[in-house]
Amino acid sequence: MRPALVIALALLAPLPAAAEGGRPGEAGAGKGVAKTLGVGDEVKDLLLPLAEGGNWSAAAARGKAVVMVFAGSWSAESMEALRRLGDPKGRLAGKAELLGVLRDVGAEKAKEAAAAAKVAVRVAADPRRRAYDLFASRGLPYTVVIDRDGKVALSAGGYDEEAVAAKLEALARTK
Repeated sequence: MRPALVIALALLAPLPAAAEGGRPGEAGAGKGVAKTLGVGDEVKDLLLPLAEGGNWSAAAARGKAVVMVFAGSWSAESMEALRRLGDPKGRLAGKAELLGVLRDVGAEKAKEAAAAAKVAVRVAADPRRRAYDLFASRGLPYTVVIDRDGKVALSAGGYDEEAVAAKLEALARTK
């Protein structure tokens, strides 16, 4: 095989998460590429930097329902979903921990993008798409609901406030 072809094939091969700089406790860390999580799967070791500083952790969120909406700072539809998610008069207010996740920028840029778009919800950054890739393969916005036990209860493209509210109500009935 020609050396140029070998190099080209090597560049096309997916890197394991650890080779991408994954650290224990960081989404996507560990051996190989993480599989996509579906409904009923447990969310473990998910740690995201918050735009406000500090980190959001799936482990620390145990015991409460979480609604995560993945978005792109460049997408008007995504940023509108985050505005609706954070609406204090919306159907989700007070029913779960709400988290917008910008998958294309770091924490500082996430803070700037959220402020520019007047997003009131807490925002985390996922610039390497490690968290996003745990749940989805494409499409923004993308919505994930995690139940009180840390398991995926809803995973869906788009942002449908009615569907999320219905899922949270169903989870509340199963206390």
